Amino acid sequence: MKKQLEQIANELQIDRSNWELVTFGDVAIQQKETVDRENTDLTRYVKGEHMYSDDLHLREWGELKDEYLGPAFIRKFEEGDILYGSRRTYLRKVVVAPFEGITSNTTFVVKANEGKIDKRLLPFVMKSEGFTAHSIRNSKGSVNPYVNWKDLANYEFLLPPKEQQGKLAELLWAMDEVVEKELGILKKVNILLKSFEKELLINAAYETATILDVATVQRGKFSHRPRNAPEFYGGSIPFIQTAEVVASDKYIEKYSQTLNELGLSVSKMFPKGTIVMTIAANIGYVGILNFDSAFTDSLVGIQAENKILLQEYLFYFLNFKQKQIENLATQSAQKNLSIEGFKKFKVQYPSSKKTQRDVIEQIDIIREKTIDIQLKLTTSKNLQKSLINQIF
Repeated sequence: MKKQLEQIANELQIDRSNWELVTFGDVAIQQKETVDRENTDLTRYVKGEHMYSDDLHLREWGELKDEYLGPAFIRKFEEGDILYGSRRTYLRKVVVAPFEGITSNTTFVVKANEGKIDKRLLPFVMKSEGFTAHSIRNSKGSVNPYVNWKDLANYEFLLPPKEQQGKLAELLWAMDEVVEKELGILKKVNILLKSFEKELLINAAYETATILDVATVQRGKFSHRPRNAPEFYGGSIPFIQTAEVVASDKYIEKYSQTLNELGLSVSKMFPKGTIVMTIAANIGYVGILNFDSAFTDSLVGIQAENKILLQEYLFYFLNFKQKQIENLATQSAQKNLSIEGFKKFKVQYPSSKKTQRDVIEQIDIIREKTIDIQLKLTTSKNLQKSLINQIF
């Protein structure tokens, strides 16, 4: 199916000569029905955090009996309604409700005007680049920008005739089905990977030691305040941030900032091959440097004791234990893990270097399959976006 859809996307020639210029307000109706939560049979609610960017499917929700909700949660929605996050609309939160429930008054509840538009098509109008750009352009406020319904209603776009809408809706939902199938496969493979890693990395027969006994852990450095002083930046020396570590898949391949020699004088270099771990805000994420780099004190560099541990084995163990490492952090204004905190963290490892290499090779194989599936999923999502924007 995916190859057929790719071919259709490549060959799609749309004649818009008989399409009608309409406004969003012509085809969409805002629902404003409210609910008395003390006297309702509804049991579920949806928050903005339950809605994911660029995902039409609602994958999380809450139960009314489990949590106190503020007075803003009064808006009723029905199965098939579209929920749209009206704050920070650059996050592109548009979902089709799979059941009836309650949401806050900052989430727009939208029904299609079925006299004008096939209701299956409306969510894709709201996912288009043009709609998103209009929403962002008309948002108000800087800290938590929001858009008003009347401004959304003024968005203009070309709408195909009713007889053509059904075919286009079928095409777009078929592409969505491809994305969902690949997402399901990826989830299953990730579960398999975690089970596989647990079997390979956790063993009662392994040696156990604190990480400070089998590796050196050194904090990054950038001693000057303020950190953003421009005279330290713009040279040729890589300077990685937390985001590069979180986004890495085993190896840290990219950096977005550089230091000059003056910047390096208040920082610290770490060699290629160093395991880098995040220790502030996002705790316990790891990646292996693929180049020499400096970094700040929100990261630590870890080097396994070569006589005892292979660096890649230690990377996989730390990656598997990310949640446990996160729990070692102290909470102040934000979570932070000190070098002292590492004294509590223990590493399990086979004493045989050959066994360590076997573990690395086996995990590498299944991770490569995971990466292949992720790439296919990314390709499918990009094709879906391309289709939406070719039509709207």
